[in-house]
Amino acid sequence: MTKKNALLLETDILTDYFFKKPPLMRELLKENVCYTSFVQMGEILACAASEGEREVLMKPFMGLRVLGFHSRYSQSLAEFLQESEKISDVFKNGSRFRFCLVSAIAKEARLTIATHDFSGTYKHFKNISTIETAAGAS
Repeated sequence: MTKKNALLLETDILTDYFFKKPPLMRELLKENVCYTSFVQMGEILACAASEGEREVLMKPFMGLRVLGFHSRYSQSLAEFLQESEKISDVFKNGSRFRFCLVSAIAKEARLTIATHDFSGTYKHFKNISTIETAAGAS
């Protein structure tokens, strides 16, 4: 039996669930152990204009483990925040804290980040690995 990769699915992969046929997320779930975090879940659910929409938006989370932020991750968060000060021009629209938070979760949970839109941002962090997926891949 082959060992499965442990992945943290970024928001771009999760939104593909609604727009790409077949969703890349389904392929990733077949071959990997997949997680996401409260950050991605919050970003997706914030798009809901009604309770009905929120229920629809919950669908991609049914097959995933959703990670929170444990207090022991704070040291890693602080390190990523310090590291990101040197590359502040990489972040757009105040996204620096968000990417540091997700990086700390991925590092502490020993996960590789699966993304097709954000690998260029994560490559600036030490100790973060990504799998860059093709946008719209099946």
